[in-house]
Amino acid sequence: RNGFTTAMKKHDETVESVPLLTNDFFNSAFKQKGPELLAILTSLKRTFEHDLPCLQAMSALYLKTNEDIENRLNDVLLTMREGVAATQCFEDAIATLHALTHHFKAGLNSHIILSALVFNPFDRLEDWKRQQKKLYHEIDFESGDIEEKLTKCAKQLDQLKSGTGWSMKNVTNWLTGRSYDTLLEKIQTKAANRFSQGKGAVQIRDAILVQECIEMLSLMHEKVGKHIPGLMSKVNDLRKRAINSFLSLCEQAEEVLQSENINQFEALFVDYSQFVLVLPSLMESEHVRKHFSL
Repeated sequence: RNGFTTAMKKHDETVESVPLLTNDFFNSAFKQKGPELLAILTSLKRTFEHDLPCLQAMSALYLKTNEDIENRLNDVLLTMREGVAATQCFEDAIATLHALTHHFKAGLNSHIILSALVFNPFDRLEDWKRQQKKLYHEIDFESGDIEEKLTKCAKQLDQLKSGTGWSMKNVTNWLTGRSYDTLLEKIQTKAANRFSQGKGAVQIRDAILVQECIEMLSLMHEKVGKHIPGLMSKVNDLRKRAINSFLSLCEQAEEVLQSENINQFEALFVDYSQFVLVLPSLMESEHVRKHFSL
């Protein structure tokens, strides 16, 4: 009798634990309770393989649990595929597939057949890694249609920030924001590099490059400014630096003219004319307009 009571208690504990472990497994994006769930499945599979009348309830539980896991896996995989297609952002999906494939390697493949899934997570993982690498390589904003690239990035950031493009109601359990943060960081790095390049261009009085950096940062502010605050302040900073550099150039030119060193003035005039012709924002400064009129 004691043995029967113990067996029934074990049965009841198993029945209660399986759905709890399964929920935790999915709600954590496959990062928690994987080993525990796998151990339960392995134990239940033994009862199924023995096919004894006294173990029919446990065998039925094994089949039901496998079916439930398979269906929920397909729901998640479909949602990821749709979300990645809509946003072209891969970080969270890659992290989720990486966790899932780890469990398949650990033994989940003994219970869930890969061919029963909507796609092979191992193959898709490698494919998304390749696509992600290509996508990040294209975020250079140095060639091609830069405005189109920034428009595309803005759309991706909007979708990832709001969660649109992801249809499953529990998607937030694995949509951690990693995709948004990574894309944002890469664009921020590009902006910082352009700002640094612009400051260097001011120092060597390369007005053409200064204006390129101002235009790029202005376009970035227009397209992704709501995600990256401070872009316009970088634009204004470069404009102010350009104005100060031009005013300094004007002072040098005045000193050279007073010294009647014409050869030196010709060299300064090249920079002077380039600033005036290339940097339209210069004339917004009252001090610049005053020097220009002299």
